[in-house]
Formats: sequence, C-alpha cells, structure tokens
Amino acid sequence: MEFQPGDLVTYKDQFTQSGNFDGAPVMMVLKTMIPRCPLGSDRTPSPRVFVHHLKKGIQGWDFASGYVKMPFKPD
Repeated sequence: MEFQPGDLVTYKDQFTQSGNFDGAPVMMVLKTMIPRCPLGSDRTPSPRVFVHHLKKGIQGWDFASGYVKMPFKPD
C-alpha cells in the first residue's frame, strides 16, 4: 500500500500532480485498509485510507487513489 499511518496527504488534483502544494488542505492518514473481494471475483480491491482533516477536524474513509503524499521539507 502506498500510504502508512502518520503520512500527511492532500487531494490529488491538477495542481498537486504538478508539484504545486500551495494552499492544499493537509490531512493525516490514521488507518489503511484493502477491502476483501468476494471469492471468485476477478477484480482488484481499491485501497482505502482513514484520514483526519487537520484544519476542520473531520475524519472518514475514502479511496486512496484520490490522495497524494505531501512533500517533506526539513527546516
């Protein structure tokens, strides 16, 4: 899985895809999960992340494909 608990992420969009993270909302990954598919299913399950929006305090599960890791910039 791409994300680990404690990772800082933001929404994947045209700006963050090109490396522009100015003004992007920051969320922390709290949990990750790969759901089980029914036996005999040939589809690949979509990984999920449980994120905490640091500014709004909202938490919830979402598809991991909609997020990108925030870059690390040491001081």
